Amino acid sequence: VAAYFSAAKAFATEVTKTLARTKTFMGACATTTPLTDPCLDSFLSAQATKILRRPLTAPEVTAIKAEYAGYSEKNNQWLLTRLYMSPSFIFHLELDGQNESPTLLKISPYELASRISFYLLKMAPDDALLAAAAGGTLVEKDKITSEIARLAAQYPTYYKATVDEFFAGWLAYKNIAYPLTPVELSEVAFAAGRKLSRQSLINEMQGMVRHYTNDAQGSFDDLFLTTKSFAVDDDLAAIYGVSKW
Repeated sequence: VAAYFSAAKAFATEVTKTLARTKTFMGACATTTPLTDPCLDSFLSAQATKILRRPLTAPEVTAIKAEYAGYSEKNNQWLLTRLYMSPSFIFHLELDGQNESPTLLKISPYELASRISFYLLKMAPDDALLAAAAGGTLVEKDKITSEIARLAAQYPTYYKATVDEFFAGWLAYKNIAYPLTPVELSEVAFAAGRKLSRQSLINEMQGMVRHYTNDAQGSFDDLFLTTKSFAVDDDLAAIYGVSKW
């Protein structure tokens, strides 16, 4: 807890160090005195929703307003530290769903938005995904599918890293042993000479899963029954007698 508090306080201190930073993060009106209710409401409904990945509840808003004493660098630091110390920010809580049956819980749209974004991209939901949750459309299968496609296209680096991580764990292809023992430097570096390297085999597996995940929208069968070669190295392609992928 102490480490989380130190990190939250340090971030809040940096954000509020200058008026320009405070305005950028908390809104243009956040440095006015006295601070108006509409200004605070705007921050709590927008930026606080991004931080907690869900809207604040009415009791939470009431409690913050009762304790927030108006604009000052210290008070803004307190407000931000409080939000970043919230269990809703630190943990992935799923408490707002509805029971479909005694053993089945349907999570809320905001909880689903967090689950999708952190699973696919390892980051909090963006504005568009939060908007879909707010609009109630994220409960529809087609909308979920379209949002996943959008996130993959908009954040390709993060998405591809997640795909690689998932299949590397599931297929365990990074556990491939070196084809020859003892391992020679030429095998590790994959120098010329058409030597089969461990990295070459891993590259082929990555090429296959990326193709059937991102490009061809393949099936489970494709991963294990495909007759395609995904050799991206000249030497491996030559061993197979095919063109490089």
